[in-house]
Amino acid sequence: MQISLTVYMKQLVLTTLLAIWSISNLQAQTLVSYEQINSYTALDILVEFGIPAQGGAVLYKVLYNTPDAMGVPDTASGLIVIPDMIDGALPLLCHQHGTTSPRENIPSREQIHVGELFLAGAGYVVSSADLLGMGDSRGFHTYIHAATQASAAIDLLRATREFCVAESIELNEQLFVTGYSQGGHGAMSVFKALEESGSDEFVVTAAAPMSGPYNVTGTMLNNTLQEEEYFFPSYIAYIAKGFQAAYGNIYEEITDLFKEPYAGLIEQFDNQAEYPLGDLNDDLIAMLTEREGASIPKYMIQDDVLVAMQAEDTNEPIVAALFDNNLFDWTPSVPLRMYYCEADEQVPYTNATFTDSLMNARGAADVQALSMGETLDHGGCAVPAYLATNAFFKSFEAAVGTKDIAPSNPITIYPNPVVDRLSWRGLAGVQTLRIFDEFGRLLVQSQGREEGIDISHLPKGIYLLSLETVDRNWTKRFVIVERE
Repeated sequence: MQISLTVYMKQLVLTTLLAIWSISNLQAQTLVSYEQINSYTALDILVEFGIPAQGGAVLYKVLYNTPDAMGVPDTASGLIVIPDMIDGALPLLCHQHGTTSPRENIPSREQIHVGELFLAGAGYVVSSADLLGMGDSRGFHTYIHAATQASAAIDLLRATREFCVAESIELNEQLFVTGYSQGGHGAMSVFKALEESGSDEFVVTAAAPMSGPYNVTGTMLNNTLQEEEYFFPSYIAYIAKGFQAAYGNIYEEITDLFKEPYAGLIEQFDNQAEYPLGDLNDDLIAMLTEREGASIPKYMIQDDVLVAMQAEDTNEPIVAALFDNNLFDWTPSVPLRMYYCEADEQVPYTNATFTDSLMNARGAADVQALSMGETLDHGGCAVPAYLATNAFFKSFEAAVGTKDIAPSNPITIYPNPVVDRLSWRGLAGVQTLRIFDEFGRLLVQSQGREEGIDISHLPKGIYLLSLETVDRNWTKRFVIVERE
């Protein structure tokens, strides 16, 4: 595919500016300011959000320097979350949030921060950018734009390191990257940018994007072109307006892309509280159903643009931009897991399986796409995906000697290594037991166990035991050795 000259030149300028900005940031201060905004105990997290956390978390709103899509310096906002109990050096974790609207519905405003709380409670220093065009930064959100998702997150990682120095928090050499939905695309954007930068400033230990649109053309073009109902037509509008903010050449008037009366609704959408994405989506579904008999997004698109999409003609700026933000055609050098669910109605699971196939065909050392459930939809996939991600990341702790974040952890597991039966002591009132493999896949889940479990059906390998009580979640790693 040939990217249009206009988009190519624009991206060349942006890449150059970002490179200059990146180099200067090695010497310049990225952190502008920070303030504590809240704190949660493990019980608070369980009661308020229904998630069993290993520990509590402390939240800080951060302002930091980062370039906008044109390479012009901007001040952006983000969230840093740290464990409430710290013992030794902690790993750094970059978390990218999912699709959100309006622009104030962001991590630093404590509107979407459950994933950050869970992961900080598990022992990571979590860095979560609001992203450009959200929170305190300028302009419209550059939705699903890989370059600015990466630059905003990487600059917040720099600010997070400065924050940790200021707060006397020791970091180890590990860096993990994850995110859900749009955050899956954002996490892959960060992972790819860091892997391909050639710099040793940030070296990724492992990455686990979840339910993300890594194959943007496959996802959005198919959902736009098919003669089937799709109940999220607002995503197409959000992408178009986000790409316009990032590239500046997607359209001159919104009617260049969208037919009336849909264009009028999309023109009104400015990602503010008065008309957020959910309202736009409801209105577009209602209008499509009234006019076309069903919510089939292709009927919103101008005929000439639709033809260009069908032909994958990158002379059409929106098509070129879609191809420019695909994230499957590269080769990771460190472990990558892509978690998905087959019944995902928003982001087709084939994003993960397709990306897995291409990366492995290119010779990637350790890439796997893993299902969290055949019947789980986009919302239902989140909790098991986060649990699996945490288990996957925890499997790397022993390599660098990271200490447990909670020195009062009461559990002793034995024997370890184990052959047939794993037992534990020091913890009463276990309500739920889970065992994950080294890839973060949930293998065993049971209720009400107190003393031990038969693991003779599991093959030799490294596993993570998770024990949930009424107010906390405790984890321990164990090894199964070969039976004689």
